[in-house]
Amino acid sequence: MIVPFRFYQPFRLSDSVAQTLIVEGYLNQTVVQPRLHLTNRSSFATLQVDITETENLGLSADPLLTGQTTVARVSYKLPPGGALWHAVSVPFLEPYSQTNATIPSMYHTVRIQNLAASPTVDDVLGVALYGLFEDAYGNQSRSPTVI
Repeated sequence: MIVPFRFYQPFRLSDSVAQTLIVEGYLNQTVVQPRLHLTNRSSFATLQVDITETENLGLSADPLLTGQTTVARVSYKLPPGGALWHAVSVPFLEPYSQTNATIPSMYHTVRIQNLAASPTVDDVLGVALYGLFEDAYGNQSRSPTVI
């Protein structure tokens, strides 16, 4: 059964040092039709949001079939109280881990930087991911007991 998936992670941006997250690093299952929703919950701070897509070609003896290719997908100044929707261009997202064996063929990095003149700990970016995943065990149909 296909069920909706929602993931939410708030980030406190107390200084001008950028924070990064890998979207696939928060997944524990494959998500289909992913859409990323970013919300600036600050009352005065503008946030710089950059989303990059990295294609991991893995290791190979052929130099054209090895390494990683990174493409910038979004570079946007998110105003106070603003929101941004980004439809992820790949058909599905796979879980990401730091070990080389479980790095997916494509993953997305979100970089956030607080552009306020005097940043405070109240400047928060909400990152949410929406999509679908297959639940093989939940909500199964129940047949009546036959005696």
